[in-house]
Amino acid sequence: MNAPFKAVVDVAIAGAGVAGLACALGLALRRPDKRVLVLGESSPADQILTLTPASVDFLESLGLDIRGQAQPVRQMRVLSGSELHFDAADAGMTALSWVMPQQHLQEQLERLCRQRGIARIETPVQQVDFSASASARQLELRGDGLLVRTQLAVGADGAQSSLREAAGIACDLYLYPQRALVAQWRVPGAQSDCAYQWFGPHGILALLPMRQGRHCMIWSAPTGASEPASPGAADNLHERLMQMPDSDFIAAFRAVVGPALPADAATPELLTPRRAFPLRRFLPASLIGDRIALMGDAAHVVHPLAGQGLNLGLGDVEDFVAVMAALPPAMDLGDPIVLRRYARARAEPIALMAHLTHALQKGFAERPDPDLAERLWRRAREWGWRGVNRIDPLKQALIRRAAA
Repeated sequence: MNAPFKAVVDVAIAGAGVAGLACALGLALRRPDKRVLVLGESSPADQILTLTPASVDFLESLGLDIRGQAQPVRQMRVLSGSELHFDAADAGMTALSWVMPQQHLQEQLERLCRQRGIARIETPVQQVDFSASASARQLELRGDGLLVRTQLAVGADGAQSSLREAAGIACDLYLYPQRALVAQWRVPGAQSDCAYQWFGPHGILALLPMRQGRHCMIWSAPTGASEPASPGAADNLHERLMQMPDSDFIAAFRAVVGPALPADAATPELLTPRRAFPLRRFLPASLIGDRIALMGDAAHVVHPLAGQGLNLGLGDVEDFVAVMAALPPAMDLGDPIVLRRYARARAEPIALMAHLTHALQKGFAERPDPDLAERLWRRAREWGWRGVNRIDPLKQALIRRAAA
């Protein structure tokens, strides 16, 4: 039997997705005196990502080209009986956000990490030994034929993080009574630089512009179940949408989006098969453990209605790298004082986004047969919607806050 691969590093990053690779690249640029190792295989890269201007600025500071490859979103129309319209120009911005395939982002990060000579082993972490930390100020990470000793382990290995599990960090899980359908369309009459979002009994349907005249749909459709969601529940709109033939699905899609398009617009064209995934809110009790820091999906999963999941993870990376860059050269990277600085920096942004998306989902959830209380709530909501749409300074403030 071959001897295991052994390495001693300063930071070992579990997870080779966007968050893990961005963290490795950031550390290589800001702390070139530290040895960094990335562990794990690349994550699936078939998603469409929405990046805020703040995330774009951070990624481009690492050497990536985002604006040259992504589709700018200059306007956003939110429709729920009445309409709320946002325009980047009103806030003096170039774009509200940028949309690009995850594959393009992943490929750039992998190329830049190779150019920087960042070590990479495609073996996931399977076991963590904390016994070394008291004497040697190190953790031992083990995998298939792998033994790594490190001052600090970063868990960027997704919602099922083995590092988080090894650290014994408890998690709060909430399953929404919705499931998401994702597909790409060509939608005649839809603006090429505008993102749309429809709220109603159909759930929440978002339409994001892409390059080459395409749009990406994320349809958070009700399951018709009490919480937690049950895919087999009666009146399960999600399941009906997944099972109906393409012609009926196109008609259902057009019934939602049609009122926002020109009356003479041609029928939307479905370009890809429908994919589905569950919707959940997932929050660990802590971002840190004994010589462990969590980021990305290992640290939080929120409802996608605001498109902020990846941006929240990139905020983790940016704050983590900033904390590490500010340390004296000889400082122990895994010191609890250091890790608490990172946790404090991320506490408010994560809590704010998790509660905001949760409240929006709850506040805009609708039933086909509303009772009196729900009808009154809808009326008050639409009144507030129209009020916001008429107050330009408030809209501008909302745009700038969403871009941060």
